[in-house]
Amino acid sequence: MIYFVGPCFAGVVIQFLFYGITSSWVLVAVALIFVQMQSYAESLYMDELSGLYNRRYFNAVLAEKKIASQKSLYGIMMDVNDFKCINDNLGHSMGDKAICTLGNILIRSIPDAGMAIRYAGDEFIVLLSGVDTERVLATMEEINHNLSRFNESGIEPFRLSVSMGYTEFGTEDDAETFLMHMDEKMYEEKRKYHMRKKSASLENKV
Repeated sequence: MIYFVGPCFAGVVIQFLFYGITSSWVLVAVALIFVQMQSYAESLYMDELSGLYNRRYFNAVLAEKKIASQKSLYGIMMDVNDFKCINDNLGHSMGDKAICTLGNILIRSIPDAGMAIRYAGDEFIVLLSGVDTERVLATMEEINHNLSRFNESGIEPFRLSVSMGYTEFGTEDDAETFLMHMDEKMYEEKRKYHMRKKSASLENKV
């Protein structure tokens, strides 16, 4: 809106102050070009399926973090549990619907200081800036709470759960180290999930 309204308003003011100069239509054209450029720039950083930011945006944020001295930055990495089963049993269109649904849940679950990113496939990252560990844990709890509410609703034929791990971007970290630490923490939870699932399966057989 600013990119469009700003030049248009400037054209009206110039035309009012300097009678006889027709500048409004020229500046409307400039405004439309600005809007188109802004839309193109945003599309580069958005994941079309989930409606979240994409990996390119994640890399841009970390590059900026490394250059500038900013507030604390935490990352929560998550992987959808049994996502392959959704694709195999319900079809890839339902798999896409699951990705889209999780994207909406993440948007509703994170605070204003956060941003949700579809990193790759069924892997997602939430970045939280200027928060403490308590706030990170509360965000993870909110994500799980909203996932449970979705599953209880029975709106879709699939259920969603995620394995999550979090870490802080350290003063000596780079993007690769930050990702590695998040990945390690997330896969710890993934292993626990599969162990619980295996244990429940054995109990049901007894």
